[in-house]
Amino acid sequence: MKKTERYFVIDFLRGFSMLIIIFIHTGAYFLSNKAVFFLWDAGEFAVVVFIFCSCYIVFKKHLAENLHLLTYVKKRAARLIVPYYIFLIFFLSLVYLGEPKKLTASFLLQNLLVTGGVDINWLVLLFLIFSVLIPVLLILYKKNKTLFYSYLCLALLSSLFFITNKLSLNYRVTMFLPWSLIVIFSIYFVKYETRRFFLFSGLVVSLIFFIFLWTILYAHNLSLVMYNNKYPPNLYHLSYGIFFVFLLYLVGKQPFMSIPIIKKFFFFMSSQSYSIYFVHFLVIYVLTVFFRIKFTWESFFLAVFLITIVIQLLLGKAKHYLFSTLNRGPII
Repeated sequence: MKKTERYFVIDFLRGFSMLIIIFIHTGAYFLSNKAVFFLWDAGEFAVVVFIFCSCYIVFKKHLAENLHLLTYVKKRAARLIVPYYIFLIFFLSLVYLGEPKKLTASFLLQNLLVTGGVDINWLVLLFLIFSVLIPVLLILYKKNKTLFYSYLCLALLSSLFFITNKLSLNYRVTMFLPWSLIVIFSIYFVKYETRRFFLFSGLVVSLIFFIFLWTILYAHNLSLVMYNNKYPPNLYHLSYGIFFVFLLYLVGKQPFMSIPIIKKFFFFMSSQSYSIYFVHFLVIYVLTVFFRIKFTWESFFLAVFLITIVIQLLLGKAKHYLFSTLNRGPII
């Protein structure tokens, strides 16, 4: 696959998952509505798909070649940390204006260390951990299968353990272990995606596996709500997400997805996804804390989505102007 193709199917998966994440975060304010609750719960595959996309790109590029561990970690960590701290400056400023009592020393420290504070930074922490774990697992996969499969078993056991158990520890401490199954799944997905029947058989098997786990949880009167199975994720939640990886990947391969406006939209949503992740949360915070507008769930989603897109487009133009000015040099 040529670099210029930018893996459009992955752009679609990541862009669509970001769209669903926005809906999840806006729909959370209207869960008393049964239809919203159903859609909110059904959309919980989004983070699994989002994580898969990041892993897929790495393994697509480096499965057949060496990946320099230190270089990758430094580059990846910088790309994660810098936007997060820029977001944090804006978020904490808004909290100071809207809810100053929240700005305790503990709240500030947790946000700075990504150990708590604002809800959405758990994903930043996970990606920071993965910036080390992804290249390490790739190296083990290539050079030490014993350690690789040992880690796979440990990750699988943890995902089974969390079906019926919760630790007293903060879920952020242990979440990387079950989430690692998506990293490992991505390796095999990249390796076998061109094999005949792989995508279809993966779709069927993951669906059967999910239905089996759903039956087990239902029989033991355990929660079937995805949110309750996500922090940290168990195999029930992960199998659901993997099913949607296969499903959306197959959708992304369909001819109608090559329509220019569709490709352009999902390219934008994908290429700007990390920034959109932060911007949409700031928009939600402003609309819910500083304004007293009575939204319906539809209007709230549309308002957050459209304002986020406008802000992101303006940020893109500002960034382009800044780089153009810097590259132009001093005017004498």
